[in-house]
Amino acid sequence: MLQNYVKGYTFDWDKIKTFLSTDDDNDGRIDDVVYGVLDFIDRDTNPTCMARRCDTRESALVIMLRPEAMDIDRDALEAKDLDPPRYLAQLAEPLMSGPDIFEFRSW
Repeated sequence: MLQNYVKGYTFDWDKIKTFLSTDDDNDGRIDDVVYGVLDFIDRDTNPTCMARRCDTRESALVIMLRPEAMDIDRDALEAKDLDPPRYLAQLAEPLMSGPDIFEFRSW
């Protein structure tokens, strides 16, 4: 079976907590930030998918850099010049990690 890989961003809880100036993992504003970003992004330009981190196998919700940010060849995907749209890069700086390569799991 061929393994698909995706390149994108994932939410970084520590960055979000810093952005909100909180140490509380249960601060309800964290969910508000995540859902606000998910409502804001253009999913035609930046699809979302469930994936696993290649190193830890930890599940992650990934916001893809663009629809063509998927490949069966991990090295080829890493080499692709896939600049994210400006709005996504600006959102990622204070709230997300990446862009990284993930193992695609499902839409």
